[in-house]
Amino acid sequence: VALRGRVLQAASGSADAASVERDTLYRLFCHSVRASQAEAPEPYVGALRLFVPDAGNPLVPRYAEALETQWRAAALGACGIHEVPGGHFDCLGEALAQSLSKPMPEEASR
Repeated sequence: VALRGRVLQAASGSADAASVERDTLYRLFCHSVRASQAEAPEPYVGALRLFVPDAGNPLVPRYAEALETQWRAAALGACGIHEVPGGHFDCLGEALAQSLSKPMPEEASR
């Protein structure tokens, strides 16, 4: 939650957000993107339950479709898709926690 606040504050360009902070967060973001692209994982043998945020991601067109395509290609088993409230920065929020605390419906692979 603290990191989320720092990221949003730095991204807002407000007077409180020092350019050093923005530069640091940008380097962290770039490092994360490079790391996510560098791995060539082995196919996953089991079934997956993929939680896709309903808010999507403004940086990735057709975000839910892109996630589904990526994970279906990486998994040999079934891939259940479940839409959850919020977006990337809401992943630790109360709404998602409440949503995930409810019993899951039976897998309905699409």
